[in-house]
Amino acid sequence: MKWLDKNPRAASFYFFYIARSLSRPESEISQSEHLYERNPLSAKVLGMEKISLGVEKNKKASLSVMAPQVNLSELSKDKTDKEFEINEGLERVLNKELASGSENATLGKLSMSKRIMPADFFYANGIYTPFLQGIITGTDNIIERIVKELCEKDVLTRRKLIKEINIAWAQASSDFPEAFSWVDLNDEKQCLWVWDIMKKKAVAPPANPINNMQRWQFICATFDLWEGWTHEQLSYLKDGRKKLSQNFSDLLSFPHSSHKHKVVLMNELEKAWNQKLFRRQVKENNTEIKLSVRVKKKLARLSEIYGESESVLVASLIEHEYAGLMVTTEKAKKHS
Repeated sequence: MKWLDKNPRAASFYFFYIARSLSRPESEISQSEHLYERNPLSAKVLGMEKISLGVEKNKKASLSVMAPQVNLSELSKDKTDKEFEINEGLERVLNKELASGSENATLGKLSMSKRIMPADFFYANGIYTPFLQGIITGTDNIIERIVKELCEKDVLTRRKLIKEINIAWAQASSDFPEAFSWVDLNDEKQCLWVWDIMKKKAVAPPANPINNMQRWQFICATFDLWEGWTHEQLSYLKDGRKKLSQNFSDLLSFPHSSHKHKVVLMNELEKAWNQKLFRRQVKENNTEIKLSVRVKKKLARLSEIYGESESVLVASLIEHEYAGLMVTTEKAKKHS
């Protein structure tokens, strides 16, 4: 594991992966996981279950609903009474479903961006658990912690876990070999900016770092292990945007692998940072000259006298002064 000392991104990947594995049974180690699974708003999320009618050959229909089930075997043998009971039961169920659906339809009119989301909603999908957060928080030496956690496992489990991490890391580093190469590790403001934007985009790292280097490591590890936005997160982000890119719209239309989600996120982050730098440069180039109140009054008076705007007048005065200075300089050169 010595090679991790020279690869901070890989070290943080191993650290997060091991911490995540501690929050699941060891029997799950080496089992494949879905990189991204589209999670549409289910009936359970909306607050109502579906009515399911199952009919098999030579068997009676069965109901699976929220209301008490109708037991056909206990109904009266009389056909009329039986039909009445079934209709009454179905009506009772449907009335309840319609009432629930009406209530949720009203709630559905509110955009997701205006709703109060749960505390863990903005964490990166597939990474965060309270248990993992407790392991990661406050760790000052990642390499030592990795070795410690691996040594506490039996030999067979340790080998399986290391093999699993090696395969996952090889894939992650191959997919994005230069992830966040545009981020300056020595620029704490830039690292903080990336951290905050990832939180706003529902890809928040699972724990706070103890220094800026660890902040960058946690950003990379979160990105590498992220499984993509859930459908709920995509819907939330969509409601908060005035304009949707084609790539982001595609994520909403049908399921994509986590790789596609990462491409979209990385492009958005890098583009947003470049725009921030451009706006800063424009602002610096267009910085107004600060004048005292006394000088501003004189400039305003001269503007009235010459019938020129203050900006044009300042430009003219500078040009005149500069031309005079150049003439004086040339004369001085001739006499020297």
